[in-house]
Amino acid sequence: MPYRGGVDPDSAPLSTWQVLLRSVENVPLINLWWPIAFGVLTLLLIVTAVMVVRRHHRWWLFLIVPIAVVSLLFTVGFAANYQFSGVTTLGKLLGVPPYDPGSPDQLANPTGTWPRGQVIETTIPGPTSGVGTHFAMVYLPPQYYTDRDATFPVIYALHGTPGGPDPRGEEAGPYDIFVNSDVDNPAAATAKVGRPVVIIAPMVSPMSLDTECVDGPMGNWATYLTKDVPAWAAQYPRLRTGPANTAIGGFSMGGTCAQVTALRNPGQYSISGNLSGSPKAANDGGDAVLFGTGPGAAKAADYDSTAIITSQPEARSVRLWLGVGTGDGEPGLVADMTQFAATAKSLGMTVEFTTYPGGHSFDVWRPAFEDWIRWAAELLYREPGTDGPTPSPPSSSTSSSSSSSP
Repeated sequence: MPYRGGVDPDSAPLSTWQVLLRSVENVPLINLWWPIAFGVLTLLLIVTAVMVVRRHHRWWLFLIVPIAVVSLLFTVGFAANYQFSGVTTLGKLLGVPPYDPGSPDQLANPTGTWPRGQVIETTIPGPTSGVGTHFAMVYLPPQYYTDRDATFPVIYALHGTPGGPDPRGEEAGPYDIFVNSDVDNPAAATAKVGRPVVIIAPMVSPMSLDTECVDGPMGNWATYLTKDVPAWAAQYPRLRTGPANTAIGGFSMGGTCAQVTALRNPGQYSISGNLSGSPKAANDGGDAVLFGTGPGAAKAADYDSTAIITSQPEARSVRLWLGVGTGDGEPGLVADMTQFAATAKSLGMTVEFTTYPGGHSFDVWRPAFEDWIRWAAELLYREPGTDGPTPSPPSSSTSSSSSSSP
């Protein structure tokens, strides 16, 4: 299928200027210190201009005044960017491509050297689920190319719906993972410290639907996620399998999918991350829309995290990261996640519950993914049988709590 991302893999390689910018592309721009710094600089330049006038060295004004005007414009620009959460990073401001793209052939036959890794586009068929073949994106770390004998744990990253402002139609979801959530950046960071992971972002719902990753009238999406997608990954021997090597996380609907899927399948996933997703599958149209009717229909309790961990002790082995914005406008979401976290910890589960300033948006999901991927990668690289402490929560969060299983 044709490449539809921000960079054409057949285009010329990155320019020297863009390569240099790679080292600073992730510098955050939505930060109050930017307008403060340029505001102070502007004030200092104004004071300097006044002193120059008083000392009758007015020719210096030809240098100072233009710099002061530029500094003032930067002050106003950064203040507006901070207020309206506009351009998030220096790389995006300067037009650095969001990621280094590659072809699907790189999965089986990696070539070249990619210091940041590559993001490839591919498709994953659904022979068992019957939902068809769907678009997916995969991040391969630098070590996938430089160490041909190495194998890698896998993190599944799940999108929400209707997703971000991306006009790519029904299969735009995986783009939200890499373009709007910037998941490849924390993945590259974990690779840099010796914990490389492969990230697979499959389609889990057409953008016009809210499948919640259940098997129901909208398709057998639970089967696609737990049977077809892992079967596709298993054809590549350098991708590790089994619960100790596999994590699953997502945002919004994808967070619900990740948490419920992991708890229902602890024999496949040992780590899960739910970023702003309900602890149970729910659709505005009611249970019948999700699960259907009749004696063969699935029950809502089958996709309810609290019901699962209460009735299925094996589900409690899954280690959970829960993240949500303090201003999330989804009705009852913060309370529901808080209640579930309390119940899970009372049952001895490992749970991190982290809150972020913001609402139900990518301004929360970008830093939440960064924190969760770091946390998950550290757990995935822990030696089997090691009973060490749970990785510490990030300093960027506004609050967190944890409890480790005995």
